[in-house]
Amino acid sequence: MKRHTTFIGVFALMAMMMFMTMCCKHGAANEPLLVDSVVVDTSTVVGKNNGARYHLALNVKTLADSTYRGLNIALIDSLLTPNIVDLYDTVGISPRERIEMYIKSNFAAYKAFYGTVYAEEPQAGTANTDFRLTTEIERNDDGIVNYIGTIESIQNGQTTTYATALNINLEQKRILALADVVPDPSDEKFVSKIVKQMCEQIGVSDLPSLESAGYFNHTPPYAPENFILDNDAITFIYIPGEIADREKGEIRVSIPR
Repeated sequence: MKRHTTFIGVFALMAMMMFMTMCCKHGAANEPLLVDSVVVDTSTVVGKNNGARYHLALNVKTLADSTYRGLNIALIDSLLTPNIVDLYDTVGISPRERIEMYIKSNFAAYKAFYGTVYAEEPQAGTANTDFRLTTEIERNDDGIVNYIGTIESIQNGQTTTYATALNINLEQKRILALADVVPDPSDEKFVSKIVKQMCEQIGVSDLPSLESAGYFNHTPPYAPENFILDNDAITFIYIPGEIADREKGEIRVSIPR
């Protein structure tokens, strides 16, 4: 089947990509944590007239020290969930190059899919997608760095906003898993603390009441890997649709450490 596809501005604004050096204040010392920022605003269009438009706006902060290159790549991949094929080609690349790979791969997949759609149905309606990501880096008094990405995804006018949090042990140059912080995250007593706190937030008395209110209807309670570790508490983040109807939005539950 012959395809008629027009691509406009695949990287029309990639020239706007730039690095800015910033500082993130140390919570327990006077030395600043040097941070770089990769800023990208670009889009591609598939199809004629009112075709499918994919817009990406990224502001991704990374640790400026070159010794954190591998950690920076892991942070980017954790937030942007790249094509699995791309993961085999990251040796020696910079954060900026990694993001360029992500954009190229995603635009190619988008054009391949919607190119087929518009080739078969030239009058198909619009299928616009906007993806916006901003990141923040904060260091708490324990020396743990919180890396928080705020994601806004807009598809056909429907907006979903949520946060993805990662916690970094700088000395070990690695992202902490929940099991590094909590001996057994699946322990019933630990999970019950989350349920109890959520009940207080919602204004119900127990798990059955919580389920009746629309939470944990399709999965038993659990502690997610999406969490923020601060000085006194662990804040768990459930993205929209994870444990309740998407309309309830992002859900956060904090329990003492």
